[in-house]
Amino acid sequence: MWRSGVIGACACVLALAASAPSAHAASAAAATPVTWATWITRDVEVNLQNLPKAYSCDDLWYKLHGILLAIGAREYMSITPYGCGAKASGAGRSPTLDLKFQTLRVLTGADARWAQTKAARRTVRLGPGEPKTLDASDCALLSQLSGTLFSYLDMHVVTSDLECSAPQSAHGFSIVVDAIVALPTGHSPA
Repeated sequence: MWRSGVIGACACVLALAASAPSAHAASAAAATPVTWATWITRDVEVNLQNLPKAYSCDDLWYKLHGILLAIGAREYMSITPYGCGAKASGAGRSPTLDLKFQTLRVLTGADARWAQTKAARRTVRLGPGEPKTLDASDCALLSQLSGTLFSYLDMHVVTSDLECSAPQSAHGFSIVVDAIVALPTGHSPA
């Protein structure tokens, strides 16, 4: 269910994830043309539903912070989880996330004069350990974020392996997305 600025998760969600760049992602980023970009502000509420475990509000904050940084969000962000923890209604398995952060938008042509930074497209993998805040029990969380938050951000999913019903020790899970990330100063746009 979509409402202005509010994203609701459903039982069957798309799969999507992002993580700290691996060696493969770093080499893909090096081959990607550099371009001009500007920061745009995002203000979204994500309603998670019927997670298989209750997350504390602190756990959700750290997991979302790691995911947002991995997909190229600016370091300074506001993440407010509520309805979390085992003592929350519904045993804390349907928390809400109020997210305020910035992501990059590529600028082309005459609009490049409004650029705030240089950026490049990067392939980013999310899964256990990528970013380090995600672990083997976060498949359902990542699956719901892919169908809500990542859809809202119009992130292109390169590959998705979020079969959360399989035993995680034998199967694992991941999602790979195409993200736009800021480059350190010193790069010149293509």
